[in-house]
Amino acid sequence: YQRRVQGGWPECSALLLEAGGPALANMQTKDTRLSLGQSFPIYVCGGRTALHLAAEDNELEGVQMLLSKGADPTILDNEGCTAYELALEVGSIRKQPDLSVAAALAPAGVVPLPLSADVVAERRLRREKSLRDRIAASQEWAEREAVEQEQLAFRTHYQPLHAKVREGPAATDLDPALVSSLAEGGDCVLKALCSNPVDGLYSFQLFTEQFCVALREEIGHYQSKAEADVRLPLPLRHDNGLILTSCLGFTPLLQGLLRTVVQPLVTRLYPSVSKELNFDNVHAFVTRNWVGRFSADGEPKWRGWSTQGLPLAGYDQDGHSISGGTEETRRAANAQFKRHCDQADVTVNLLVYRTPDLKGSGVRFWNDHPDVCPDGDADDDAIFEYSHAEAAVGSAVIHTGNHRHRTQVIEQGERMNIIMWFRT
Repeated sequence: YQRRVQGGWPECSALLLEAGGPALANMQTKDTRLSLGQSFPIYVCGGRTALHLAAEDNELEGVQMLLSKGADPTILDNEGCTAYELALEVGSIRKQPDLSVAAALAPAGVVPLPLSADVVAERRLRREKSLRDRIAASQEWAEREAVEQEQLAFRTHYQPLHAKVREGPAATDLDPALVSSLAEGGDCVLKALCSNPVDGLYSFQLFTEQFCVALREEIGHYQSKAEADVRLPLPLRHDNGLILTSCLGFTPLLQGLLRTVVQPLVTRLYPSVSKELNFDNVHAFVTRNWVGRFSADGEPKWRGWSTQGLPLAGYDQDGHSISGGTEETRRAANAQFKRHCDQADVTVNLLVYRTPDLKGSGVRFWNDHPDVCPDGDADDDAIFEYSHAEAAVGSAVIHTGNHRHRTQVIEQGERMNIIMWFRT
């Protein structure tokens, strides 16, 4: 009914008020954050009655109707504003100032006088900042409560297959050459260890193959259990990739990796972004790519796991893929990715698993300077393509978040990676 008042439907609102009783007239909204797309938030102040909304829209007839039905003009919204104050601001900044709504709401003996545009703008900016801070604090609290509940569910209802995988990387889990290099320190040693095919892009062996096998089995084991038990959290991305949030017990692994490997590498390889990384801003997720991953309408297909952490179907006993249909139909169903930058300061892309017959699905990189990197997806200006098919399991690529890249179409086989975004 509040929106009917705000939209200029006083007769409709009057009928709703008569049906709902006096309490409806003074019902208050809540602070709200709306999102248009992925990155355009709209903040709406709460604590407002229909009278606030009508006043903010300069709806004189609606204000008069609400007052006649017992609406209380002294109620404050969550920013401490009365309907009169909102009406005064709106009426003051109209092309032709109109304070008729403010006059209808003014306290006894108060004659409304127009405010300057600067005063109105300053008030609104101050309220907007306060509203954003309040919503952010509320969301942080709600997210923390949700994580605590999910962590409790994880500890209560899940028995890890490889518990040590989650405890953080031991020295024996890391590649021996990497451990030695990190122990010795020095820019020359690290840069000699890392392959540096183009500026800002480095590849190196991060984990042993044995650790990656255990990691893959643990992730697959958890996801298969969570699919069967609704009590377990199952955070998924838009492409059905598992998000390795703290509620899944991967915090020690990510925190240890950050401390022992990522931070030392970033300090030596990227001095311009070598500020201390905050673990609260690490985002890690699983990505799997196989032939026919996407349906004809572009939606990612769901694929379960076996108890060994392998896909449930599509492979023979030796791990080679079995792909039906013609090459043309298989390629048409493959993932088509766009060139993009990551929402991170530094990205680490770890190859956890691949079939022996993997073909395609490399990562193509472009120059990371926007002025020489157009937004199109043409390949003729690509500077390098990293091949997962030629890389060993446990190898990783590290690059800055603004390095534009795109995953190429997979032609055969499957691969599984863990993408880690580190933010300062």
